[in-house]
Parts: sequence; structure tokens; C-alpha cells
Amino acid sequence: MISRLLLPLVMLLAGVAFFAADVTGTWQGDYHTREGGTIPTTLTLKVDGSNLTGALKSGKGPEQPIENGTVNGDEISFVITYTGEGGSRKVNYTGKLEGDQLKLVGQAEGRPRKIELTLSRKPS
Repeated sequence: MISRLLLPLVMLLAGVAFFAADVTGTWQGDYHTREGGTIPTTLTLKVDGSNLTGALKSGKGPEQPIENGTVNGDEISFVITYTGEGGSRKVNYTGKLEGDQLKLVGQAEGRPRKIELTLSRKPS
């Protein structure tokens, strides 16, 4: 009898784990440089199923569109291509939603140093 009552509850809880996290919205925080400075950073995201679109803006630089964005549960990933005087470089970002914070790690192709960001959801 108890197993009949617990089975629907277990199935319901297991199903919740498969839903994508709702990271749609605007996220803000500061990037902390090696020199001790901070750069204000804004990430705007929109989720459509498992697809993730949006843009990242750091400091006074232009808004950079995200590419190949995906959502899997409470984890996200995307790529940003930065273009400058020295050419272009891709930065691969992965992140995890933890409460009202989005914790991101970026890894530029060909560079050992990682970029770490903790962003908070901007109230609507």
C-alpha cells in the first residue's frame, strides 16, 4: 500500500529534475581583474526549450551575442566570439544556476587562465 502512494511522488520528483532552469532575464555582476579592478558585466538570456540565446556586455565594450547556447537542467553553456585588433578569439562559458545566482566560468581558446563570474538576477 505504501509503495503505491510513494511511487507517484517519486515519479513527480524525478520529473522535476529534467526541466530546464529558468535563466531567462537579465543578470548583473562584476568581473574582478587580476589587477584588482572590477568591470561591470551584464548578461541577457532567453531560454526556448534547451536552446539559449542572448548577449553579454562587459564594461564599455559592445554587446556580444552568445552562440551555441544550451540549457540542461540547472546548467548552461555558450560561446562568445570577441573580435579586436589582434583578430578574434572564442571564449567557452559554462555555468550553473544556484538560487538567484548564476555562476559562470569562461575559458578562452588557447589560454590557460579561466574567467570566473557570479551574476545576480536583475529584478524586473
